[in-house]
Amino acid sequence: MVDAGEIFELLKFPVGGMFSLHPWREAGRGLGRIQTRLKKMGSPFDKPIFALNFLSFVTLPALRMTSRGLVLAKERKIVSLFAD
Repeated sequence: MVDAGEIFELLKFPVGGMFSLHPWREAGRGLGRIQTRLKKMGSPFDKPIFALNFLSFVTLPALRMTSRGLVLAKERKIVSLFAD
Protein backbone atom coordinates (compact mmCIF):
# COMPACT_ATOMS: atom_id res chain seq x y z
CA MET A 1 0.00 0.00 0.00
CA VAL A 2 1.59 3.24 -1.23
CA ASP A 3 0.61 6.88 -0.74
CA ALA A 4 2.59 9.74 -2.31
CA GLY A 5 5.50 7.40 -2.95
CA GLU A 6 5.70 6.17 0.65
CA ILE A 7 5.17 2.45 1.23
CA PHE A 8 2.89 1.91 4.23
CA GLU A 9 2.14 -1.80 3.93
CA LEU A 10 3.67 -4.52 1.76
CA LEU A 11 2.27 -8.00 1.28
CA LYS A 12 3.74 -9.97 -1.60
CA PHE A 13 1.74 -12.47 -3.63
CA PRO A 14 4.50 -13.88 -5.88
CA VAL A 15 2.57 -16.87 -7.22
CA GLY A 16 0.47 -15.42 -10.02
CA GLY A 17 -0.30 -12.34 -7.94
CA MET A 18 -2.80 -14.47 -6.03
CA PHE A 19 -0.90 -16.58 -3.51
CA SER A 20 1.40 -15.64 -0.65
CA LEU A 21 4.32 -17.82 0.38
CA HIS A 22 3.81 -16.81 4.02
CA PRO A 23 1.86 -18.97 6.49
CA TRP A 24 -1.87 -18.19 6.23
CA ARG A 25 -2.03 -16.50 9.63
CA GLU A 26 0.81 -14.15 8.73
CA ALA A 27 -0.78 -13.32 5.36
CA GLY A 28 -4.10 -12.75 7.14
CA ARG A 29 -2.49 -10.31 9.57
CA GLY A 30 -0.98 -8.45 6.63
CA LEU A 31 -4.38 -8.18 4.93
CA GLY A 32 -5.84 -6.98 8.23
CA ARG A 33 -3.22 -4.23 8.46
CA ILE A 34 -4.01 -3.11 4.91
CA GLN A 35 -7.74 -3.12 5.63
CA THR A 36 -7.24 -1.08 8.82
CA ARG A 37 -5.09 1.47 6.99
CA LEU A 38 -7.66 1.79 4.17
CA LYS A 39 -10.33 2.61 6.75
CA LYS A 40 -8.04 5.14 8.46
CA MET A 41 -7.47 6.76 5.07
CA GLY A 42 -11.22 7.31 4.72
CA SER A 43 -12.68 4.25 3.01
CA PRO A 44 -16.45 4.23 3.57
CA PHE A 45 -16.61 0.44 3.25
CA ASP A 46 -16.85 -1.91 6.23
CA LYS A 47 -14.39 -4.28 4.53
CA PRO A 48 -12.46 -2.07 2.06
CA ILE A 49 -10.19 -4.89 0.88
CA PHE A 50 -13.25 -6.56 -0.71
CA ALA A 51 -13.96 -3.44 -2.78
CA LEU A 52 -10.41 -3.59 -4.14
CA ASN A 53 -10.74 -7.30 -4.92
CA PHE A 54 -13.92 -6.83 -6.92
CA LEU A 55 -12.52 -3.97 -9.03
CA SER A 56 -10.63 -6.51 -11.10
CA PHE A 57 -13.35 -9.19 -11.12
CA VAL A 58 -14.03 -9.11 -14.88
CA THR A 59 -17.01 -11.48 -14.91
CA LEU A 60 -19.25 -8.84 -13.34
CA PRO A 61 -21.11 -6.86 -16.05
CA ALA A 62 -19.60 -3.40 -15.61
CA LEU A 63 -16.43 -1.40 -16.10
CA ARG A 64 -13.47 -3.22 -14.57
CA MET A 65 -9.76 -2.62 -14.13
CA THR A 66 -7.58 -5.36 -15.56
CA SER A 67 -3.91 -5.81 -16.43
CA ARG A 68 -4.86 -4.76 -19.99
CA GLY A 69 -6.61 -1.55 -18.87
CA LEU A 70 -10.24 -0.57 -18.31
CA VAL A 71 -12.64 -3.11 -19.79
CA LEU A 72 -16.37 -3.12 -20.36
CA ALA A 73 -16.70 -6.69 -19.10
CA LYS A 74 -20.05 -7.49 -20.72
CA GLU A 75 -18.91 -6.31 -24.17
CA ARG A 76 -15.29 -7.42 -23.63
CA LYS A 77 -13.99 -4.11 -24.99
CA ILE A 78 -11.07 -2.06 -23.72
CA VAL A 79 -12.10 1.50 -22.84
CA SER A 80 -9.88 4.50 -23.50
CA LEU A 81 -8.58 6.33 -20.45
CA PHE A 82 -8.99 9.63 -22.29
CA ALA A 83 -12.14 11.50 -23.35
CA ASP A 84 -12.42 12.23 -27.05
